[in-house]
Amino acid sequence: MKVFLILGVIFCLMGMKANTQNRIPPDTLKNQIIQSDSDSAKVLLKNQLAYHYTRTDFDSAVLLLNEAATLARKIDFPHGLSRSYIHLGELYRMKEDYSMSLQYADSALQANTDTSNFSLISNVYNLKGLIFARFADYEQALEYYYLALDALITNNAGSEAFRVYDNIGTAYCKLKNFEKGQEYYQKTLQILLENEMFPLVPISLINIGNAYGETQEYKEAEEAYLEALQYAEKFNNISQVAYLNANLGHLALKKERSEQALKYLQKAENLLTKSPDFALKIKVKANLAKTLAMQSKFEQSKVKAKEAWQMAKQSKSKDDKASVLRAYIVLNEQQGDFRKANDFYTQLYDLKDSIFTEEMNTKAAEMEVRFDVQKKEHQIDLLNKENQLQKAENENQRQRMMFLFIILGALILIIALIVILFIRTKRKNKELTRRNLELMKVEDENVRLSKEANKYVDAKKDEVLQGLEELLKDKKVYRNPSTSIDELSAKLNTNRTYLSQIINSHFDCNFKTFINRFRVSEARHLLIQPDHLNITIEAIAAEVGFASKSSFNMVFKKETGLTPSVFQKNALKRV
Repeated sequence: MKVFLILGVIFCLMGMKANTQNRIPPDTLKNQIIQSDSDSAKVLLKNQLAYHYTRTDFDSAVLLLNEAATLARKIDFPHGLSRSYIHLGELYRMKEDYSMSLQYADSALQANTDTSNFSLISNVYNLKGLIFARFADYEQALEYYYLALDALITNNAGSEAFRVYDNIGTAYCKLKNFEKGQEYYQKTLQILLENEMFPLVPISLINIGNAYGETQEYKEAEEAYLEALQYAEKFNNISQVAYLNANLGHLALKKERSEQALKYLQKAENLLTKSPDFALKIKVKANLAKTLAMQSKFEQSKVKAKEAWQMAKQSKSKDDKASVLRAYIVLNEQQGDFRKANDFYTQLYDLKDSIFTEEMNTKAAEMEVRFDVQKKEHQIDLLNKENQLQKAENENQRQRMMFLFIILGALILIIALIVILFIRTKRKNKELTRRNLELMKVEDENVRLSKEANKYVDAKKDEVLQGLEELLKDKKVYRNPSTSIDELSAKLNTNRTYLSQIINSHFDCNFKTFINRFRVSEARHLLIQPDHLNITIEAIAAEVGFASKSSFNMVFKKETGLTPSVFQKNALKRV
């Protein structure tokens, strides 16, 4: 449900879109520029033409705006110059060149000699707020948002403030102050309704629903999504309808209302057939797999999980893969296959560690970019000061100190990362140990059940399985490292091909894995038996039939997700 920043960006662009809803076609604008006798008109027309290329042709948009700015300076047209600069700032922000974006934002303020142009002043501060929000500096972002809001309120332009209110709400939600965030989201909604801007209402209601979802107020979140859905369907906004059905399905799944969840998720899946939103498609299919598993529709669940996994493998996002792994965990737990569920838990824990590491690296990189942006902003301020040499020296000293603080912050971040990874690994190992202990109980129960189940097997297969059970469970022939399938087939008066087929079909594995499972099973018991606590792991490995400690460690971790020593340490704490 985390779409706060995305929706904030949507609203920040509304000012731009509002000016272009009834825009003139590009060819018509080009002809008007050629035919116009007024240079000031040409500046405004070039700005208007640049809007057409904002999303499609960055270089053409920049070229037009630079031409407009040059002409505006030549004819001393401050309004046109400011307008060109703010648009350039917005373009560079979308390209993630934040130093250039801040430079043009400040240039727009300097060029604006008309203090009554509150709309431009508001746009500049709103732009600065979005840049700092990008670096998760929401406190600084809020300062700029409030400056943008003051510029509108003090000039009785409150009806234009909806995008600023929305960005303020987003910043508070990012700071986990959801009550304050809701307050500003409600103000956004009120303005949209009062000014009959109904096509934008679903976005505002989605933000409100997301905020309620973050505080686990699922009833209120559902009400907001349902109201948003009515507006989205009224204006035939397919992407919003699909997103809202996906969120409603997710909420129903959290409330264990599987039938309702299935209805919403299937509708979302159908609407997303031609959608480019790859991440949402994956999450919908993963949630469908969970829902179907909860209804014991395992084959259908497997199909959806497989489709989601195929899409996740094409995605660069590890969060997409995590969504599918969670679906596989639910599917296998519902089927009672705890071994497979345990395998997927192991994969999920490893993936989460990888995601966390990447997030820390991204934050470290963002700290460097943020430092460059702040440095650029201060450099721009310094250029406007009279005593530049002295202040430049003070600024350099401050920057050196800031650089030292960043280095110190990076070191603290690395240390924190190491500590957190250690804690996460320790928790993971405890969880895997618990699951292995449960698996040991399941295996013991399976021994009992297998004896009852053997009466349903044909006579020959029954004879071989009983003989195999006697050799492995009673005589423990697996303790011999050189035990082979030829040796066992001879003892069972059969051939290796038939024995291999029985093992493959009955135990779903090859001979080597089959033998190693018995070795690992006994090793788990020996590792926690009081009379074996003083015996080395290497000796236990040899006792159960492993030729070396390295092969024992590798097979044990493959089967349990833990090394023998970690399993023993954690298991003894629970016994």
